[in-house]
Amino acid sequence: MIARERGVLVAAVDLESGMWKVAREMFLILQKELNVSKKEIDEINIDAIKDVLAKIGQMINMLDGVRGKNTKVRSISKEIDDDLIDLKDLVKEYQKELRSAITGDTNMNSYVSSKQYQPTMSNGNGKEKPSQKLLGFTGGQS
Repeated sequence: MIARERGVLVAAVDLESGMWKVAREMFLILQKELNVSKKEIDEINIDAIKDVLAKIGQMINMLDGVRGKNTKVRSISKEIDDDLIDLKDLVKEYQKELRSAITGDTNMNSYVSSKQYQPTMSNGNGKEKPSQKLLGFTGGQS
């Protein structure tokens, strides 16, 4: 809220919303421009200032939305990285199994075929689930 009374300009802002930063910047610019233009407080178009401040407020809301989306993207990116690590491990283990199948060497211990290894993949809502596709299951089994 901005008000002008008897040559004094007052701004009241919500401290938690961060609008105090906008008000501070507005006063810095106002002070500089008043000195340059030699205008008085009573000559300033308060409605135009309010309009610009409202637009800045909308921009701040947009920035907050971008920050929130950025946080979500980072979280999803971490999940993808974890899934890629699981996939790389599976490729190595399946290569060992393939070598064993080709050579007939049954002494090669396969970490993948043991029940100790249960790769997981994100199901899109942040929860992990066993990857039946990666384990070679085609349906109904878990």
